[in-house]
Parts: sequence; C-alpha cells; structure tokens
Amino acid sequence: MQQLRRSCPDLGVLAASREPLGVAGEQVWRLDPLSVGDSDACFDAANVAPAVQLFVERARAARSSFALDDDTCPTIIETCRRLDGLPLAIELAAARVAVLSPSDILQGLDDRFRMLRSRDPTTEQRQQTMRAVLDWSRDLLDLDERATFARLGIFGNSFTVAAAAAAADVSEADVADVIWSLADKSLLVVDTTGGITRYRMLDTVRAYARTLSDRDGEATKVAGRLARWYLARLGPDRVRDRSLVSDIRAELDNMRPLVEFAAADDVELAQQLVAAISVDTAFQPADVSISGLSRYVDELTAPTSTRVGLLTWLAALLILGGQVSAAEARLREASLLRSQVGAEPPWGAGVDYWIGVLLIEGGGSDAAINLAESALSRGDLSAVRECAMHNLIGEAATDLGDMHRSVQAFQAALERALMCGDDVNLAADHFNLAFAAVRIGDLTVATQQVRQGLTVATELGSSRNVAEGISLAASVASARGHCDTAARLLGWSSQELQATGYQGTPAERRAEDEVRARTRRELGNDAYEQELAAGRTLDVAGSFELAHSVLMMADDPRAYESVLPDRPRPADR
Repeated sequence: MQQLRRSCPDLGVLAASREPLGVAGEQVWRLDPLSVGDSDACFDAANVAPAVQLFVERARAARSSFALDDDTCPTIIETCRRLDGLPLAIELAAARVAVLSPSDILQGLDDRFRMLRSRDPTTEQRQQTMRAVLDWSRDLLDLDERATFARLGIFGNSFTVAAAAAAADVSEADVADVIWSLADKSLLVVDTTGGITRYRMLDTVRAYARTLSDRDGEATKVAGRLARWYLARLGPDRVRDRSLVSDIRAELDNMRPLVEFAAADDVELAQQLVAAISVDTAFQPADVSISGLSRYVDELTAPTSTRVGLLTWLAALLILGGQVSAAEARLREASLLRSQVGAEPPWGAGVDYWIGVLLIEGGGSDAAINLAESALSRGDLSAVRECAMHNLIGEAATDLGDMHRSVQAFQAALERALMCGDDVNLAADHFNLAFAAVRIGDLTVATQQVRQGLTVATELGSSRNVAEGISLAASVASARGHCDTAARLLGWSSQELQATGYQGTPAERRAEDEVRARTRRELGNDAYEQELAAGRTLDVAGSFELAHSVLMMADDPRAYESVLPDRPRPADR
C-alpha cells in the first residue's frame, strides 16, 4: 500500500475493513449499525427504517408472500433492535421467515447462535452463521485481547476502563490499551455521552463473549471479582450523597446480572449486591420495587445480617405501599433473624424504626418514643440510624399532638442527616420538618424546608419525593388561605403519588387527609372538585410554577393561618 501511494500520489483506495489499516493519510469512516426506527411509529415510519427495510427485503426473498403489516411490524422492529441493527444478523434472521413466523424468530433469539445461520451454499463459510463471523473475528485477536474480550462479556451494559480492569484482573493502563484495540476492531462501541467515556458491546457480541467466558469456566470468578469491586465503590459503606444514586443507576444493568453469579458461590456477597442496588428502589414505582426485592429476598435466604437489612427494607416498601399486613410479616421475620445472627447492618432505618412506625399506627406512640429513646441512649447507632430514631420521635410526638417536641425531633434528624451527608433521605427529612412547622403555624420554616426538600428531590430524580413536596406546598397554600391553589396542588400530587404506587406512612396519609378536609371545607365541595380536576391536568413544570407562587410569597406573619387553632400564631408569640 505504501509503495502504491509513493508511485501513484493521486491514487485513492476505498477499503472495507473491521479496523483502521494504519497507513499514512488514511481517513476512517465508521459504518454504524442500521437504524431500527421507532416502535411507537408503526407502521409507516418503520417501513422506511433501514433495518426494517433490509429485513423485509430478505424475508420476501425467502417467502414471496411475506408482508409487513400492523401485526408483524412491532415484532420485526424488536427483532432488529435485539440484533443491534447488524446487517448480516438481520439477513440471517429474515431468511428464517421461510419456516418460522416473525414472533417465533424473535423468541428464537434467546438462543441466537442456533437461529442465526444460513443454508445458502454460495455464501462464504465464515458468513454462514453469526458464530462463524465472531469466531473469525476473535481468531484475529492476540492472547491478551482474547482473554479480555471474553471477560468483558460479564457486563450487561456500558462500563468504564476502571470497571474493565477489575473484570479483566489487570491494571487500568494495560486494559486501556486492549480496550482501545477492541474498539478499533469494532468489538466495542465507544460512548462519550455525559462527558465520561464508557464502552459497551452490542448485544450479539456480548452474548458471544459470554459463551467464551462460560466455556473457559471463568464467568463465576470474573463476576465475583467485579461484584466486590462494585461493592467497594457503591456498597452500603459508601456515603449516601447525591452522586451515589446516579452512580448506582449508571451501573444497575451491570450489577444485576452479577447477583445470580455471586449467589452460586457466595450468597452473602449476592445479598450485599442487592443491598447496594436497592438504594435505587426508593426511586422506582412501588410495584416494581416490591416485586424485584421480594424475588431476591425469597431466593437469597442465607441467614446473615445483610438479609436482616433486606427484609427490613422490603417491609418499609410494603408499608409505604399500603401493604401493612405483609410488612408486619416481613418485620417479624427480620426481628427473629436479627436475634439469631446477633446483628443488623448499619445502613437503612433499621428494624426498630419500622416497628415504631407500626406502633404509632396501632396507637402505641408512647411505646414508639420509648423505643427510639432507648436506641439513642445506647450510643452505638450509625448516623443514618440516629436520623431514623429522631424521626420516629417526631412522628410519634405528632400523633400525640406534641408539635413542639415534634419540631425539635425533626430538626435533630435533619441536622444529623446534613452532618453525615445522607442525601438519599434528605428530602424526606426536610419535608418532615416542614410538615411540623405548618402544624404549629411557622410558615417561614415550612416554606424554607419545602423549597430545600424539592431541590434535593429534583436532583435525585425522586418522583415520590417531588410529589410529597408539592403536597406540602399545598399545605402551605392552605395555611396561607389560598385554598384554590392548595386544591390544585393536591390534585397534581395525589395523581403523581398514585402513579408511583406509594401511599406514605399511615401518619403521612392522615396528615394529607386533614389538609384535604380543611381545603374542601373552605372551598365547598363543587369548587374543591373543580380545582382538583384542574390540578390533574398540570404537567411537572406547571405544578412547580404553581408551588413556586406559594413558596416565594413574602413571609408576612399577618398572613399566617395555623391549621391548629388551639396553637398561638407566630405573630402572637
């Protein structure tokens, strides 16, 4: 090539290659997979998507009567998506239309290397099956590249160089060179969105790499090594700051598959992985969170302190989802196991907090306060657990009508959370104090706390916390006498909370019912229902704008209205 360029300086060569040729003057044009199209746009838009066009063209060559219609369109789009838009894979799949329906082809992709094969004798041998294509590509790798390629198949989604080093069991510097080489050879895709370089395999390539790792007997070892690496960085010992949630979300698809691998070799390691993953469940719909965690709890039954924490967190989700009876059963199981193993993990609110929540629900607020004070007096609680116990005192004091003690307890919980950097529960801590402040008529504090809590909830991406914050803004509006605005905010927040499936604790539900009753009484039934309906039509931006109009009002003590008429107003104190 170099000799040709020297002899013929105006010579141009167009070469197809899986990697750059590395010659002077080379300009690389990477060919991306074919566009699949939008499944929501069936059927016309999909008809022009290149991947679907190729599938239909090859399917009609195999069976002339094949037609793309409203029934087959979604299946074909999903098939092309599962095949990453790879032309050869799509051609091989479409050829199966001669003997299989599109839905059977899609289902057959669970074992894609049996499905993706050609019977055309004129096709070059290495292109007759997807496995042959990938075998050929792998055979061109050196030994280090082969080993790393197989180990990277453990990832379920994109990964960083540091994570790849942990999986491959080599230094970051060494693995970086291999990763760049694999990317050049089109075996890895480079993703630079978000300002952080990550790498991923196409699904078909990942499935092939996983078969290599399984064949070599390395999969479990690689998974265990990677699981421990993730736990060291994202596990329960990590400070629960705002970046923790986003960091876990970025790795969820990588961490979840490791649970099954770890369970085969080290059940407690698998449980700890679930504990780390479960930080994100607080930000998912209740049914998704409860079903997902229930499956892990039912499968990973080794009697460990970590299991105590998982049972407790499941009970918490059940309580917040309104399934109190099921929660009681899980709490009893957690309490019994704690007595057997002699400990519970330091993360999470803990068994005693949620027992206390149920005590309050059953009329045992005094007992809940005693439980919390006894735990605090021992002096051996984690910072997160201390916050929980102060919150328990605040909730019980609210139930007893001792709002000044409630404010003090919620203030102590918030200060402790800010001190230890527990951002995961910080929005709830702000809202607890805001709720108590509304009850005593201190709308200055209430407004400040709702603002701050909404800021945290928005940054964390917690739909539930955002809806709770808007509900508290409704309480502030109602206390200021703006009941029409309060009703609209309640309409939006109740609709959003219903969508998440969370109902809050029994005490939180009672508090919202009080605001609803007061607002309905002030407006009258018809006007109240009209404002609720108007609130349900708001989008997120509209609800925030409406809440902002309340929260940014001048703090004029003369405008305050206490929702506790037997309590003095701030102007009178």
